[in-house]
Amino acid sequence: MMNPEAGKYLSRSLRAFPASGAVLSALCVAAPSVGAENVAPSRVIEILMAPDPVDAHGDVAGVDIELRIGGLSGVPRERLLKMALQSGTDPMNGDKITDLVIADAKGALNVSTQDVTEVASQDRYWIPDRATSGQITVKYRVPFTTGKEQALSPQYKTYSGDGGFSGAGEALLMVPADSERSKVRVRWRLPSGSTGLSSFGAGDSESKLSLSPAEIDRVYFMAGRIGTYVQKSTGFVSGWQGKPGFDPLLIMTWTERLSREYGKFFGYVPDNFSAFARKLTANPNSGNGLYYGFVFTYSPENSGDPFKIKTLLAHEMVHSWVDSLDEIPGVDELTSSWFGEGLASYYEMVLPYQAGLFSSDDFLKILNSTAGRYYSNIKINIPNDQIAPGFWRDTLIRVLPYDRGALYFATVDDEIRKASNGKRSLASIVRPMLAQRRAGGKVDMALWLRLLHEQLGERGVNAFHAMLAGQTILPASDAFGPCFRRGNTSLRRFDLGFDTVSLSRSPMVIDGLKPGSEAERAGLKDGDIILEKFPQDSLQSDQNRQLTLSIQRNGAEMLVRYLPRGERVSTYLWEKVATCPSGKLND
Repeated sequence: MMNPEAGKYLSRSLRAFPASGAVLSALCVAAPSVGAENVAPSRVIEILMAPDPVDAHGDVAGVDIELRIGGLSGVPRERLLKMALQSGTDPMNGDKITDLVIADAKGALNVSTQDVTEVASQDRYWIPDRATSGQITVKYRVPFTTGKEQALSPQYKTYSGDGGFSGAGEALLMVPADSERSKVRVRWRLPSGSTGLSSFGAGDSESKLSLSPAEIDRVYFMAGRIGTYVQKSTGFVSGWQGKPGFDPLLIMTWTERLSREYGKFFGYVPDNFSAFARKLTANPNSGNGLYYGFVFTYSPENSGDPFKIKTLLAHEMVHSWVDSLDEIPGVDELTSSWFGEGLASYYEMVLPYQAGLFSSDDFLKILNSTAGRYYSNIKINIPNDQIAPGFWRDTLIRVLPYDRGALYFATVDDEIRKASNGKRSLASIVRPMLAQRRAGGKVDMALWLRLLHEQLGERGVNAFHAMLAGQTILPASDAFGPCFRRGNTSLRRFDLGFDTVSLSRSPMVIDGLKPGSEAERAGLKDGDIILEKFPQDSLQSDQNRQLTLSIQRNGAEMLVRYLPRGERVSTYLWEKVATCPSGKLND
């Protein structure tokens, strides 16, 4: 998904695999809840999308939207509808819509607005001056910025270019201000030659389940002269803007297979699953989770390796089932990122391997990129309560919930298997938690601790608190099954060679250059101005990846290239066992 250096969009997941380019997506929000799936909703929302034609430059100027909402009652001077102004530090479209008209059965509604800021978002609310009557109709236009490369930002934001437009409900839709669930219908009025997709399918389509406003925010839309792969028999829908450097049909058919495997493993196969792709040269191979689906980015120049794409998608897909613990009011959601991101980072390597969609070599690549980055991290012992304050400021802290979390869950899985003689596993905790969420129940720390205690007793609970305190996690040599064993090696620590606070300034003026560092040897100097942001998280995992900085010195621009590495330290990696009785972990 997005690069954290470009903005703080607290919604989805950070990729741990090194070779995928820029790796941060934002943190995961709640996965869809299906607790109300058998309850007939009293509310129906019909969404009519009417995008402009694709122009000669491949852009779409905007989209006219009409919402028809039945079953929503408004009272005077209370919030009726809302739309996002900002998510994290990323501006959305709530203050950019034009031609707004809100009406009900009695005619036009006079409304006032109220902007409300939460911990990681800002929303605009529309408040009527009288009680509403009957169906509410909302009409407005969302204009798009055209004629420029997509910026470093989360893929929920609207983007026009490469023959179409795309964006999530959060960036496009006004939704009811309450939390009641609705049946959602999508209708398209398309120009000639254009195709319209949503998370529910191609063309006119509708949700099989009733959705909360938060879930409607995570529904995705893409339209224009776009590529598509849609399978009505399985409910799989996918689309892409532009021309990826990989074979999109190969990737999307693989994704369809893995989504079914995830559904079977986690205990719920959704009626629809979607995957969308759009170009982002500045930050390719990153992604955002959606309502049972995801969107990811590519660059035509460097997206030719299918494995790099698959590792990204394997991670993002987990978030369609597994999310963070329920939020605690006043507590930053990053505090529980060890759970959602740790599980996603663990299952992204294990489940595709068990399903035969990753080879043993593929599995080891992902495992060792995670282990190598974790054990060479100089901040490996930072406690969990320091993750939220340092997450956006320090790449070394930012990757800990992913790497530490993945290895912690590998340890829990291994210990449960051994304690139960192979009869139970980590899934014996995760599946009941997901079932409770689908039933509308709370999924919080108390539930995690109770289920953990049931499996591993007080020893397991104590080990969990030690993990939160920053204790180094070291899975057993055979924690990943009989075909792999732990070995020792040495790796160089990630080190930019200057004070990373420099990157949070505007302009990014280098300060605190380290004498004798690779950066100094390459010619960097204090006072140099870095002209372009760059992803750091992926750099940490790749021991041989060079960093090229575009800098300005005394008014002249130049490039400086060096290996961002420091001291060599002892670390752990896994390797294959010569004689292997079984290539898979048990379920």
